[in-house]
Amino acid sequence: MPDEVTIDGNLRLMTRAPMASSSNASKVKHDDKIFRLHGPFEVPLGVDTNAQRPLRTVDTKSLRDFWDKVVGKRVSASNVYEQDGIYIFAMRGSHGSFTPWYVGKAGRSLKTEVFAVHKLRIFDRVLGQERGTPFLFFITHKKPSRMNLPKAQLSRIENDLIDRAYEKNPRLKNKNNPQRRTAWRLLGLSTGAGKPSREITEYKRLMDEPVFKF
Repeated sequence: MPDEVTIDGNLRLMTRAPMASSSNASKVKHDDKIFRLHGPFEVPLGVDTNAQRPLRTVDTKSLRDFWDKVVGKRVSASNVYEQDGIYIFAMRGSHGSFTPWYVGKAGRSLKTEVFAVHKLRIFDRVLGQERGTPFLFFITHKKPSRMNLPKAQLSRIENDLIDRAYEKNPRLKNKNNPQRRTAWRLLGLSTGAGKPSREITEYKRLMDEPVFKF
């Protein structure tokens, strides 16, 4: 039996040998690679009546309720918007499957950066072109109090997820398609002995991740 399950740059599960007891520094270094998934959270919609034809847009007047009532009502995500991390904008189709359309990183806080003006333009462009319901997934460090992750670490994880999302959706709105990959682990991705959480189940559907049992 493997000691744990990790994810390489392709987000494929790989076994890792049991770790021997070592210095606290080594343990901290390993913990820095473990992140937690939150979502999916439905994004509030509005209508742009100033366009030639009515277009769906993100309802910016409802964003406070989105953070406080949609995200905040989940115990696991009660303070997620205050953290730095990665976010995935996705559309859910009529059959319940998710398609990723944009992957981004928030170096300050998710609440500050996810709905920045230039991001809203991207989201609204997807809403105007694609059918479905918009959702957001968030990935943060496993320690809720963790803030200000190294910029290089966030960029590597963002690049890994962009690369993976391109495999699912070649029309992804990210401009870059990086090739560099890094090893990191998403807590709970392996089903293990128990049932995967709702967040992990929806993430597997979003990214076409297979269910692995050991």
